[in-house]
Amino acid sequence: MTFVWPTSHVGMLHPLAAIGSKARTQGVSFLQMADAAAKGRSYDEVKGAFGDVDHATVETRKSLYEELGLLYVPRHSGTLHLTSVGRQLLELLGTDPPADPSPDLRRQVDSLLCWAMTHTQINRPQSYGTPAITADERAHCDIRPYAALWQAMFELGGRLEFNEFSSVLAHVQKVDEFSPAIRMILEARHTGKLPNASAKSGNFGIYWRAHASVADAVLRIDDGTFTFGAGREDLLRSILQFQMGCEGDDVAAAIKSRSWTDVKNYYDFAGQECPTFIASGQVTVVSFAGQSVVMLKSYALQKDASGYFVDAGMELCALKIGMPCFHSSELTRMLRVDRKTGQGNSKIRVRLGLGRPINDSIQLLQLWGDQ
Repeated sequence: MTFVWPTSHVGMLHPLAAIGSKARTQGVSFLQMADAAAKGRSYDEVKGAFGDVDHATVETRKSLYEELGLLYVPRHSGTLHLTSVGRQLLELLGTDPPADPSPDLRRQVDSLLCWAMTHTQINRPQSYGTPAITADERAHCDIRPYAALWQAMFELGGRLEFNEFSSVLAHVQKVDEFSPAIRMILEARHTGKLPNASAKSGNFGIYWRAHASVADAVLRIDDGTFTFGAGREDLLRSILQFQMGCEGDDVAAAIKSRSWTDVKNYYDFAGQECPTFIASGQVTVVSFAGQSVVMLKSYALQKDASGYFVDAGMELCALKIGMPCFHSSELTRMLRVDRKTGQGNSKIRVRLGLGRPINDSIQLLQLWGDQ
């Protein structure tokens, strides 16, 4: 098992990390470089504008931004290109992110970073990362590593031991090897026997822990185990769900790489714009009377001859048929998901039937936020 997933040889960025942290420094550096790209400045100009930061460090940071699909500099061009998702981050934060950001702003930034990272491919035209793999291995690898890692966590009960990642998952080169790798990890949890990991430097663990956790903002790492951070499991589920399609069962669609013809063609995919519903928040699920109820607060409840419906993005594909829902426009009956149909342009219509009567709507309205 010589093939192993490479990643940038530098810590992860996060513009809203603690003041003075390396992740914040990296994040602010990205925003400054993104601002320069938006203003049409050259990469050579930017390298000279970071004061006491040497050019080699700037180059290393730029390599990370390229890996994440936020900006890129085509080789030998000297031209900075800001991707669509990179521009979304710049427009959201500017070049001076707040020291005490709100939970909503943190969620938006995490959403944009995770969206970008799910489109990162090992088979990419530049910024290859370490440890080094051969050109042939890269060309034949069709895995999107961060998407595959996060999807693996869902299939493994919400946790992933780092030694399970480094011994098994990080060696998956083809999408058709993904499910067997999951089975191998599950079996090893019963037998206690994992394959021996190939030799890797200690930095492999340092950088993958930082990147996969998005600088500890999305995953937690306790005693060598990845788990979902508070409020971030649904965020990752929605991002992966969107890429799997409305039935939510096409895992390959979320973790398989795309072919590309040149650097621009690659970044058109890797740096694509994050859909508004992911960038701005998700539908709320609350516990009411012993069951999970979807609060359709950000959706207009509409009615026609066939009954109630809401029009939404692909985020509502995750709702199961029969799932209870509530909308403040209907206070006498619970709603339930009856049918989901595609509307084109990544939109769906969710048909809602009437569920059980609501005897007292006060608690539901309190959960809704109107009382």
